[in-house]
Amino acid sequence: MAMACVLFGNSYFQTNNPIAKGRALSSIPYGGRYRNIDFILSSLVEAKVSNIVVTVISDYSSLRDHIGSGKDWDLARKNGGIKIMTPYSGFTSTKISNKIEALHNLKKYLEDLTEEYIILSDCNYIMTFDFEEMLEQHIKNEAFITAYYKMDVATEEENISLAVNDEGRITNAKIVKPSKNKIKSLINTFIMSTKDLIEQVDIAISKRWESFELDVVLRNIDKKKVFGFLHEGYSRSIYSVYDFYRANKEILNYEVRKNLFEGEVPIITKVKDSIPTKYGAENKVRNSLIADGCTIDGEVINSVIFRGAKIGKGAKLKDCIIMQNSIIEEGANLTCVICDKNTEVSTGSNLVGQEDYPFYIEKNAKV
Repeated sequence: MAMACVLFGNSYFQTNNPIAKGRALSSIPYGGRYRNIDFILSSLVEAKVSNIVVTVISDYSSLRDHIGSGKDWDLARKNGGIKIMTPYSGFTSTKISNKIEALHNLKKYLEDLTEEYIILSDCNYIMTFDFEEMLEQHIKNEAFITAYYKMDVATEEENISLAVNDEGRITNAKIVKPSKNKIKSLINTFIMSTKDLIEQVDIAISKRWESFELDVVLRNIDKKKVFGFLHEGYSRSIYSVYDFYRANKEILNYEVRKNLFEGEVPIITKVKDSIPTKYGAENKVRNSLIADGCTIDGEVINSVIFRGAKIGKGAKLKDCIIMQNSIIEEGANLTCVICDKNTEVSTGSNLVGQEDYPFYIEKNAKV
């Protein structure tokens, strides 16, 4: 059965994340060469979903540059393909503040769809999705909504904890605070029929609902068949600086890389023709991920280095994330530091953060 997809490129709640300043959560860099959105786009392509719209509210220039025409994902098409829908490209002239308003702004697009089913999802998940199996279960269960969930510790400021019975039906849900206990945690990724979505958006607008998850999904648990679809592999959501740091550090773990990149979903990203990385005679690299186009003359331990970065002679990096085209000059000493794109750390600098509170240097800064 054919599916279309609506992706939410921005977060619809206030997040204190300087890495998202000037860029959407969906376009935050990851793993040396990827962006957050690459994982769900690659999963959609694998499931042969070729009619995708990314709805955005702000800070989408880097996302637009990354996706381009969609050719890297084979989504550059006359019919369907991938589109970025800005706040003012629909039928509203007011600022969109939530997913309900964003979907209402897409009503004409939704009404014109020929696909019977639609996927709705955030784009800040580092994981692969099995949308074909999810749709099969959705149809088999005659479900109104099928929602992705995972068994994990509650790490977000507010987590939606689900109660799921033996048949996979969601029977209850509640918001819980962070804890070390594992819960059935909602992933904001859903399948429903296109017709039902249009009806629910109209109801939500008439009742002034604001949250798709709380007002559309959870309000219907007692009224309609809402089922869960369990994700059993690696999964991380990136909202905060700590989320970003943790997810990038975890890619150094072989089992994480194997789960993400050696499964059935090839992870596709924008192709860049960079030269190979140059390693100087005095370099020392241990347990690190180094992208192409870099120059490594110093010491790099337990770190992720993005494309085009330069690490000078005598520089020492431990547990760091260095983004694209950043320069760490000779003799600098960095521990638990995140350098955003195009940053420069001067000779002899000594910067130290903590594993649970990394030191962050904003984009284009000179330290």
